[in-house]
Amino acid sequence: AMSAEESDGSSVGSGASLASDSSGGGAGGEDGTPEASRGGGGASGGGGAKAKEAAMRRRRSSSAESAEGAGTGDDGYFEADDGAGGGDGGEEAPRKHKRGIVYLASIPPYMVVGKVRHLMSQFGKVERIYLVPEDASAAKRRKQSGGNRKMRFTEGWVEFERKKIAKAVAESLNATTIGGKKRSFYHDDIWNIKYLPHFKWSHLTEKIAYENRVREQRLRTAIAQSRREQAFYLSAVDQATKVKKMEERKGRKGKGKDGAAPSDGAAAGGAGSATAWFTKKKVRGSVKKLSPITRLITGLSVPEALAQLAFSQKGRAADVRHCVARAAGNAEVHLDVPPERLMVQEAFVGKNEQYPAMRYHARGRGSRAKMRYSQVTVKVRAMDDDEADRLVKVFNMPEGPPPPRVY
Repeated sequence: AMSAEESDGSSVGSGASLASDSSGGGAGGEDGTPEASRGGGGASGGGGAKAKEAAMRRRRSSSAESAEGAGTGDDGYFEADDGAGGGDGGEEAPRKHKRGIVYLASIPPYMVVGKVRHLMSQFGKVERIYLVPEDASAAKRRKQSGGNRKMRFTEGWVEFERKKIAKAVAESLNATTIGGKKRSFYHDDIWNIKYLPHFKWSHLTEKIAYENRVREQRLRTAIAQSRREQAFYLSAVDQATKVKKMEERKGRKGKGKDGAAPSDGAAAGGAGSATAWFTKKKVRGSVKKLSPITRLITGLSVPEALAQLAFSQKGRAADVRHCVARAAGNAEVHLDVPPERLMVQEAFVGKNEQYPAMRYHARGRGSRAKMRYSQVTVKVRAMDDDEADRLVKVFNMPEGPPPPRVY
């Protein structure tokens, strides 16, 4: 029996150790075993706690190692992603070389951008090229004089991928011929190249933008100056016109209501220079209908003009005849020149306002009608002796006065 109990105790103890190994905790007294077996289970439970602590330590150490390994992997990927460090998947970024720019002080005649790139690409990779075309006025003069009509460039900039190549190109090609085949168009042209240290392509674009702004500012300044000059000229013309009209009004007030005005020659007593005029501001009729009448009497003597206008029965001719008679009367009163020695120097028609028709009892569209009026000015002057003799001969002819003109 003792052997059986010992065997049972040993078996229970071994069972507890197995349980502790498998589950990490004591199981004594909870599974309905006898008290003896419970005591053995409690003793074995202390060993199970130690085993549990050992398992926890192993678990913590394994988790720390896994976390450390994960952190190392993340740092390597980040550096590779940045292009500066060593992960398994990262690649080294290519090193960027500093670019160099050379300045072409002169471009061979009619060389285009493609040809410049072809010649410069023999020494290294060319990034960008900028050539300045010649002035438009110079190109126009060359074409008008029979020159070549191709485009020409005056200067340029070439950007190489590496600064070292740009320096070598400037030092080796400056003041040398382009060369190539003997029959080449640019064989004997000479390069004029200079390397620009500390010069970037952004400086060139800023320079071009600045020059464009300066040119636009100069253009705006010139336009503003021309506008000011034009405004000053127009104001001066308006002022002169106003002064002239004021002088004319003052002269008319001093020389009579009807407008008789002895000229400077009349005041000096010269023959043929004394003039007088009369203006009728409200003559019924348009300019188109009155102009033939004024053209008819221009250049005729006053008696002849009155005779021509007397044959017409129209009211427009009567109005013009009234103007001629009043102008001759002004000359006779103010210049002391008889009508027989006067001739119509000028007769012209101007537009006047439109006045509404005086139809008080009319209705409809006719009541709103407007009549056209014009103003007629007739200017007469004294004739010289030859013109007066011709007039006397004409009126002393046996057949009578000359026949009327048709208008």
